[in-house]
Amino acid sequence: MTLRFLLFAISALLALADDYSSSIGGAFTITVHQTVNGVIDYAGDLDYFGISLLASRTYQITLQSTFDNFLKFFSPTLSLLSSSDDAIGRNAQITWTPSTPGVYYIEARALGTSTTGSYTLGVVDRTACSATCTSFLRMFGFY
Repeated sequence: MTLRFLLFAISALLALADDYSSSIGGAFTITVHQTVNGVIDYAGDLDYFGISLLASRTYQITLQSTFDNFLKFFSPTLSLLSSSDDAIGRNAQITWTPSTPGVYYIEARALGTSTTGSYTLGVVDRTACSATCTSFLRMFGFY
């Protein structure tokens, strides 16, 4: 009985170590022109983000890390729209122009299933990028 309790306690602690949800249903909401810092906390960890996008605007999603990362982009109906690996060195980047407005989903993860580490995820509207937008992109190395 004690071993079972110990295993349960360890598994509960591991579950608490995740910074962002590993399921689309619990996706963390982000906005355009925002960056978030995250961590691939354990082998096989996936981090999901939801973002409201407008139709006919061109968005750039960039995932930067010290490890080889992988990015997936899903429609509001959860269909895979695009994925990226090594777009900028070992970093991933997706450029997309939605045909319909809605909440889209981003999956950030390591390419290798045993890799962990920190990352920065950023989303910008590249449609008529202003001086502020260009400055933002350069600050995070997205431009």
